[in-house]
Amino acid sequence: MSRYGNCSKCNHNLEMHYEVFCPKCNTSVLEKQIRVFDLFKIMYHMEANGFMSLRKFWKELLDRNDRIRNDIYVNMWIEWNEDKDEQDDFDRYYCEMARILNLEYGEKVAMWISW
Repeated sequence: MSRYGNCSKCNHNLEMHYEVFCPKCNTSVLEKQIRVFDLFKIMYHMEANGFMSLRKFWKELLDRNDRIRNDIYVNMWIEWNEDKDEQDDFDRYYCEMARILNLEYGEKVAMWISW
């Protein structure tokens, strides 16, 4: 018996890599877990559809993350204030971004940044 037990499906030893999984039958660990999007194309799209301007969103994003630079992938968690009466421009932006990209609240995605 392994340190983490055995798989209930195939009885193979379970392994740990961020979470316990069966390396024999759990093929979901082989799938890419983070979706990747081009942030600048999204910002252009959002501005063209009446949301926060590219420049304003970019400035807000830089204020929140000083590690952003050109030709980089950054992880973003698509979260917002769910109280519609208290949402600011940033919350509405993320709500719409989630809707058009078919993302769930709190979903982690990778954004490609290149200009």
